[in-house]
Amino acid sequence: MLEVNVSTYIDAPAALVYAVLTDFAGAPRFMSKISRSDILDGKKMAVGTRVRQTRTLSGREITCTYRVTALDVAQQVAIETEASGVFCKIGWRLTPDGRGTTIATRILAEPKTTAARTVMMLGLGLRGAVERATEAEMVEVRAECERRKALA
Repeated sequence: MLEVNVSTYIDAPAALVYAVLTDFAGAPRFMSKISRSDILDGKKMAVGTRVRQTRTLSGREITCTYRVTALDVAQQVAIETEASGVFCKIGWRLTPDGRGTTIATRILAEPKTTAARTVMMLGLGLRGAVERATEAEMVEVRAECERRKALA
């Protein structure tokens, strides 16, 4: 199993950070690695909602269908998916400090196929690549939060 934890501080209230994190339909506008994002179960975000995203990861375009597993307004968002033989849980916990919000991102990836287990066992720079990709995405989330805050 691979576990990656990344923490990011954003100078914006938790409600705004939550709104950006749950803007799956709008993600291609502010997330450079996401080229398409479709909510498959209507327009309202809820636990159980499915979202299909196409993104570039390590130079490869992949499409995954995520299922929302937790939504607590201004507190947490969690999704899960299975792709390329790996079951993945991704969660964001929001902690406001009165001025801004810290996002604690946690990714758990469990290989389900022999090929996926082999790649994870060998490492092949996977942890570092996932950490760098997550940090880059959080930079883009921060920029979108700050853009929306300035417009408010």
